[in-house]
Amino acid sequence: MDPAAKTLLEAIAATAVGCGPAYTVRCEAQRVEIEPRAEDGFPVTVEAHEEAISVSLGAWTRRFSRESNPDDDADGLALAHDLVAAALWGRARLRVESIGDRPWRTTVCFGAPGRWLTFERQGGGLRAPWHRVRMDTRINRGRPARPVDERRLRPLPWAPWAGMRGESGPEPPPIQMKLDGELDLHQFSPKEVKPLVLETIEQCLEQGLLQLRIVHGKGIGNLRRTVHALLERHPEVLDFRLGGHGAGGWGATLVDLRPRDRTADVE
Repeated sequence: MDPAAKTLLEAIAATAVGCGPAYTVRCEAQRVEIEPRAEDGFPVTVEAHEEAISVSLGAWTRRFSRESNPDDDADGLALAHDLVAAALWGRARLRVESIGDRPWRTTVCFGAPGRWLTFERQGGGLRAPWHRVRMDTRINRGRPARPVDERRLRPLPWAPWAGMRGESGPEPPPIQMKLDGELDLHQFSPKEVKPLVLETIEQCLEQGLLQLRIVHGKGIGNLRRTVHALLERHPEVLDFRLGGHGAGGWGATLVDLRPRDRTADVE
């Protein structure tokens, strides 16, 4: 196990222990198991593999791929730790549908009591009509060692738990968006590119701008590949392409964004 994964598992175990007597923590070479002592809670398991970190909340599992770029890898490990913190501190809720003693479908929600956002469902599928489905709601009740600073939460569309530990580091400088939705990356360092692109997409969606032009230059293509990798993984990017004649050629990328659904499944 590499040092970064080992450090992550140690930090996750420390987060669980910091909740006091709410959990029983078991640590193995590449695995941390956290069992709640309350009957209505759910277990959290973290496993470190060479290619990914997997975090399981009950029967629901999220994998965080390991990246060759150290900054991207650190971001993924931080998101895994944030997910565990959200689960331990009562910011994640599971709705478990079971057939007999077997879990059939799990729905995971994030938020806080009184305002839960349904994030994802795993399992389900065909079942015999005579099989009765029983539903249980499970939530952990651990408390952080210090209160969560709500001002530092930076939820992402694909990771609403992001920033839960309040250790997201310094915030990027505010971006002054042009009315035509253009972001010129020439004046920024490579480490600033990821938060700038993500924040720009968020601002475009908030302003109702569905077309974005990102200027990354031609060069040897490293910056272009970084931008395209971010766009490929973003759930609200509908399509993107290199700019044609009059739009910067292959030194700029044109992005089409998916209209934001204002009627999200908020409970």
